Amino acid sequence: MDTLIDKVIPIQDASSEVFYGNIRDAMKRDLPWQYQLPGWGQPKNDAVALMGGGPSLAVEIKKINFSGAVVACGSVHDYLVEQAIPFDYAIFCDPSPVVLQYIKKPQKTTTYLVATCCDPSVFEHLKDYTVYRWHCFNDDIEAFKAIDANFSAIGGGCTVGLRALTMMMMLGYRDFHMFGFDSCLKSGDSYAYPLADGDVVSDKVYKIKLDPKSDKYYDCLGYHMAQVDNFKDYTAKYYDYFRCWFHGGGLMAEMYDLVDMQIRAGKLRSLYNKRTEANG
Repeated sequence: MDTLIDKVIPIQDASSEVFYGNIRDAMKRDLPWQYQLPGWGQPKNDAVALMGGGPSLAVEIKKINFSGAVVACGSVHDYLVEQAIPFDYAIFCDPSPVVLQYIKKPQKTTTYLVATCCDPSVFEHLKDYTVYRWHCFNDDIEAFKAIDANFSAIGGGCTVGLRALTMMMMLGYRDFHMFGFDSCLKSGDSYAYPLADGDVVSDKVYKIKLDPKSDKYYDCLGYHMAQVDNFKDYTAKYYDYFRCWFHGGGLMAEMYDLVDMQIRAGKLRSLYNKRTEANG
């Protein structure tokens, strides 16, 4: 799939000093790890809903009738609380203190999955709540080993939503309902709610289309393109291990359908198929 987003390279927002300094602080805390979550690694028959903050959520949230586990991804936390949408988990991995602006309304009924790279103030803010810590992998194995010799980390992509996908897969889920994962602007908005104080989003807009023969295109910011690029690779690699249903449409939904179509047509092979062929 040769598209413009093949050329997008996600970058780390925080300096290495801040990123690893936060991890060292989190290592000192008496908190359980993600693999100690009840039911970790046990296959689940029910679907799980991942809630992102994309603009379509403002419409789709009025239609939600979901009985399974729900995960709030990053900045959407307080918006879901205000909209009276219950959720079981909330996941964060931004190293900036801006995360505090997302969780002004923490809940006792929610399990908080806070990456060790998050600012220490986040852990302090949630000290009276149920918190599990986890390492947010960044490909630097030696740097992690220097801090935690036996580390176990969660990969997946450049956004908290993509890390949530991996986290929930490892918890045993295979069927995902995706809300607010547009990965594009809608009516000029990048979120279903106003940005938090301290949140900065580039105003440079790119026009993206996946089908060169179509007139349909999406207005995207840089992080939208990076997220979809990562998701494309993730889906192509682990296609056989999960399924997604998107609510609200958008660039990410179309990319998923495109990968699905190409794999079904035999034009693209997943990692699983490659392993099967290699084993004869």
